[in-house]
Amino acid sequence: MKKLIILLIPLVLFANIIGLKELLHALFPLLVHKTPVKVYTVPEYYYLFDDNTTFLLVRECNQSDLVFGDINCSKPVFGLSYEFYRTYPNVIGAFYYRKGRPQLIIKLKSYTKHFGPLSSKLKRFVQ
Repeated sequence: MKKLIILLIPLVLFANIIGLKELLHALFPLLVHKTPVKVYTVPEYYYLFDDNTTFLLVRECNQSDLVFGDINCSKPVFGLSYEFYRTYPNVIGAFYYRKGRPQLIIKLKSYTKHFGPLSSKLKRFVQ
């Protein structure tokens, strides 16, 4: 039984990483309205953006179309916590877990300021 639990824990963590990567590959081009999306993030999230046809990692925040992570920047930011989402005005959306459930929210006012009208596919995530 212990061997089964030890085997399942990395499998569940890997499934969450794959799910986030797929979410970002579908979501970011819809948010920015172009491909490739220039993304700035911290090195621990580089593995999420290794697809060169969809994303282009940039070295400075000001060169990006979108910033990923809880990083305060003048460019539009897609955060990873609800607290960061509420606190900073440049945050256009966030993905986080509440009570073990994934949450995706978009701040319409901030989003339209940076990118214009929101895609109809994303309207259900507006808060």
